[in-house]
Amino acid sequence: MFKKFNHRFVYKYPLIWNTKIVPIALIAVVFHLLFFVVGYQNAIVHSVQVHSYYNQESNAITINLFAVLLSVLVFIIWCVLYFRNNAFKAFYPKNNSAIFKEWFLVLGVCIVTFSYALSSIIGSNVQTRNAVSYKEALKNCETISKASLFLHGSYKEGQYTHEKKEGKVVSVKRDSFAFEGRNYSLKSLMNKNISSFPLFDSKQDSLRRLQMQRWMKEDKKDSVAMVLENYMALMEQHKLKVNISAPQWLDLVYDYPEFTNYFVIGKQEREFQYAFENQENESIDVTKEGSISVKDTVSTTIKNINGENYVYSKYYVSDKALTDYYTAIAVSWDNYLLGSDYIMMILYLSVLFSLMVLSFRVTSARNWLIGLIALGVIQIVFGIGTAFFGSGITYYILFLIYFGVISVYFAIVYSGKRGKKWSGIALNHILWLSPVVGLIVYNLIMDLVKEYSGYYQKYDLQTGKKVEEFPKIDWFEENQLLIFQVNLLLVVFFIFLFSRIIKGWRGIPED
Repeated sequence: MFKKFNHRFVYKYPLIWNTKIVPIALIAVVFHLLFFVVGYQNAIVHSVQVHSYYNQESNAITINLFAVLLSVLVFIIWCVLYFRNNAFKAFYPKNNSAIFKEWFLVLGVCIVTFSYALSSIIGSNVQTRNAVSYKEALKNCETISKASLFLHGSYKEGQYTHEKKEGKVVSVKRDSFAFEGRNYSLKSLMNKNISSFPLFDSKQDSLRRLQMQRWMKEDKKDSVAMVLENYMALMEQHKLKVNISAPQWLDLVYDYPEFTNYFVIGKQEREFQYAFENQENESIDVTKEGSISVKDTVSTTIKNINGENYVYSKYYVSDKALTDYYTAIAVSWDNYLLGSDYIMMILYLSVLFSLMVLSFRVTSARNWLIGLIALGVIQIVFGIGTAFFGSGITYYILFLIYFGVISVYFAIVYSGKRGKKWSGIALNHILWLSPVVGLIVYNLIMDLVKEYSGYYQKYDLQTGKKVEEFPKIDWFEENQLLIFQVNLLLVVFFIFLFSRIIKGWRGIPED
């Protein structure tokens, strides 16, 4: 029965049968489901307190590497089965769009085969999103960010500020900074940084920090206390270790109006000494006694365990574990289930491999192999030329010159119809290089425009301030994804037109 069905399928849908897209699609469904489940399981956090994100990331890399190897293996097996029947080499009757249709099916095979790893990423993001809703993640990240101002961390304003005197920018040392008409010590809590999450941009972070500063300046102790209460509620919800309560925390750090006399609340019970100290700004002078500031010895103790120095905080909360957990959640909610960069990488990789398969089908193994070796040699020459001239645009120019030369050569051979000569190799190179021609042209134009418009001089080197705006260039810089998408559409359109030329080229006699 199966043989009968297969026989009828061959005659009724020869293109689909020849590309083996049905069995490869079934295999893809199985493997995509498998990697989705594996990625989902790997992202499960059983305990926020002890979960190792390093191990999770390491496992994810291993899963993705295995997915890539499996994709390569399936692709090779498919190629062996696919190349057994070459309609072009057997001179089967083909209409003008047959080559394009077959390439499009091959492209589909490449996409579903090379994207196994994406399913594990989707599974991981789905699990992470299921753990905490977007609304809850937004609220909790804001609470953690606000409360971080009262934890051990770095300062925002540095010890030196830049001022312009007699036309020159000079560094001026200071021990305080101004905030809304009042000076505060650089070591004041008013100068502390806050934690940031991917759900917020820099403007939102600044406004949140400003709100906390104003509450402190206006002595809105109840508002600050509410933030700490909400933070401690998160600690209890996730069963994290703490050794203080919210009221105790407030008493230890709230020192209106100067906010300079406070205990340092640790972000975990203990951490390596160098990691602890690197969280403070080196630009602020702090009197040292050994390796810990005199003020900090009240809040911390150094212990040597197995030759390693650890800083133990007298008062601590498990902020690091909580922040790591909500950072992972924020990352999953900040993007789509699958990042656009991953999608574009798979699409371009699939286009490249599908064109290599197509070129093998329409030319010959000899031309394909010679073309591959020749392209490698040419790229080495381009690299040497770029290094010799020392200019980034040299490669772009050499690439476009070469692409133009082989295109003209192919056109001459095609129009003459007196023999293929070396046009098979040229055809291979045209197909392989076509996905990046548009991007090369775009980068060349952008580099030239930036060079001659003064774009690279838009900042004052002394003050670091922007002195000139380039809105059109900035728009292109901010919309790189759109450029890649448009280029892909142009490549598909080019293959649609060029496939008809390939069909005519196949009819040219060999030398």
